[in-house]
Amino acid sequence: MECIVLLLISYFYSIFSCAQDPKFTASVGKNPVGVNEQFELVYSINTTASNFTAPSFKDFNLLAGPMQSTSMQIINGAMSQSVTLTYYLQAKAEGTFRIDPATINANGKRIQSNAISLTVVKGTTKQQQQGGNQQNDAGTDDALLSKNIFLKASVSKTNVSQGEAILVTYKLYTRVNVVNYTIEKLPAYTGFWSQELKMPERLELRDENINGINYKVGVLKKVVLFPQQSGVLTLDPMQGTCIARVQQQRKKSNNPFDIFNDPFFSDPFFGMGARDVNVALKSETVKINVAPLPPTSDPDFKGAVGKFTLAETIDKQQLKANDAINIKLKISGKGNLKLIEAPVLNIPDDIESYEPKVYENITVNEAGVSGSKTFEYLLIPRHGGEYNIDPVRFTFYDLEKKQYVTLASGNFNLKVEGSKGTDEGAAVAVQNKSDFKLLGKDIRFIKTSVTERNFAADFYGSILFYLLLVIPFVFIILVALYKRRRDELEGNVQLSRSRNATRMAQKRLSAAKKLLEQNNNDAFYEEIYKALNIYCTDKLSIGFADLSKENLKQNLVAKNVSESTVTKLIDTIETCEMARFAASAISTAPQTIYSDAVQIITKIEDEIK
Repeated sequence: MECIVLLLISYFYSIFSCAQDPKFTASVGKNPVGVNEQFELVYSINTTASNFTAPSFKDFNLLAGPMQSTSMQIINGAMSQSVTLTYYLQAKAEGTFRIDPATINANGKRIQSNAISLTVVKGTTKQQQQGGNQQNDAGTDDALLSKNIFLKASVSKTNVSQGEAILVTYKLYTRVNVVNYTIEKLPAYTGFWSQELKMPERLELRDENINGINYKVGVLKKVVLFPQQSGVLTLDPMQGTCIARVQQQRKKSNNPFDIFNDPFFSDPFFGMGARDVNVALKSETVKINVAPLPPTSDPDFKGAVGKFTLAETIDKQQLKANDAINIKLKISGKGNLKLIEAPVLNIPDDIESYEPKVYENITVNEAGVSGSKTFEYLLIPRHGGEYNIDPVRFTFYDLEKKQYVTLASGNFNLKVEGSKGTDEGAAVAVQNKSDFKLLGKDIRFIKTSVTERNFAADFYGSILFYLLLVIPFVFIILVALYKRRRDELEGNVQLSRSRNATRMAQKRLSAAKKLLEQNNNDAFYEEIYKALNIYCTDKLSIGFADLSKENLKQNLVAKNVSESTVTKLIDTIETCEMARFAASAISTAPQTIYSDAVQIITKIEDEIK
């Protein structure tokens, strides 16, 4: 019932507001005011409106606002209402200043308020102190932001054994709109062996509740760590910066009839101004308690921790002297596979062996590291006879059983045909242990008839003679020119980045076109966004963290780029930026966005020249 009443009231209110003439006024709380004294600037309109545009407050400090309030009265059947926006300003210097009119859309027309002439006189000592205190309170925004956007490192476990896997997840928590973020410093993982997990190119935000507060959470990085020493190990913080788009909070009305304070009745007129803020991010340090492994005297234990199996294969056991055989040892399971060393084979002296080749088939995910590691040994018996290669032993620490486990392969028995002494045509040992060959016994007869020819006389003065004479000098000149050019580019990194900016942008635009043809709009907008931003940072030689709209516009205008081109660039970046977080709000066709990006880069290249 209450909802119906409210809807009826809003209906009649809208009819009434459309019928009356709009009246848009501006007023100040006091005039004159003292230097450093704060005062109210109030804009009021008596009907529904939209697209409010405030004037410039360049002569004053903007302390807060705009703060919106709405009032409505029904007296003897006549309805009246007013909406006000309040700014809190602070006078900076003495003099007479003009506050230009604000503009707004009402009843299908663009109307403006009255201008205000404000006199600022010399302030009292108390007012000057209040002004100083007001400036000191500027840091409260940062304190508030730190509660609404932060980095957090979470670990799967804080008490582990040496060599046991730990999953570390770095997350970004936010309650504000994140425009961009940059990771500036990664942890060193001192005392750990690390293996990073592959992350999506685009940050995916999900809802998460912490102590009753809802956050948008994105996973920035996942790492699997294996502690290599016991004791208390510390995970250093991850550090970075992000650009947060902060919006002023609406002022709540205490009027029970203020139904227009409900989000259902939101209007562009009541939308608060937003600003981009650079926020420094830093996760907290994390302590990991690492227990040492039980002592062992087993020489076959080389630090393997987890749960593994051992399998062996040999391609042949009967062969001739100087033939090669391959023995493979495959260790499979879950644990610190990448750190497992090749088992040692006990090879008889008459068998030549080589360093084993290693093949890995390893998967890294949130559950840890699993898969297999295969070691392939190449052996060459040099003499005939029967040989026995002892079983290979592999020892690891089983985390489930909390004990050491030893695995052993079978025996390798070889029957080699050939003399037990030095064979005819014996092989020459290969010193680099990477290859081998046999020497042949071919005999070639000496030719007794030789046709004499004066090669020196034929070569001197020939074309080949002059070519060989000139080529070294040409080569030296080319090398000198190349070295000089390389030194110039290495000495001027900014010049190199600027010259390669267009080429790199074209690559990203080509990738974006392919994504557009595949109807992969999310990745398309991401690629266009990166192409424009990275092009600007390279072309203008500015850091990505410093790439704000104001800085971008200032640098481009300084290089004689037209304002229309700059405006179109910023609009396109904002459109792609919005598409990354709210694709449904984008009305511009992707093909248009692509064409605009190509035209923007082309115009900037032409205008900068």
